[in-house]
Amino acid sequence: MLPYIATHLSQSELGRLEVLSTIAIIISIIFGLSLHEALYRFSGIANENKKK
Repeated sequence: MLPYIATHLSQSELGRLEVLSTIAIIISIIFGLSLHEALYRFSGIANENKKK
């Protein structure tokens, strides 16, 4: 898709798209790193005091 999109956008618009996609990827990686902690917290075997 990038070559197709690159022909329809100007250089500044393509640069802005690249920056926004890079920021979105970095944020998704950071959120993805903490998903296992939420999984352990809510699906493990523990009593109610430990879950809180």
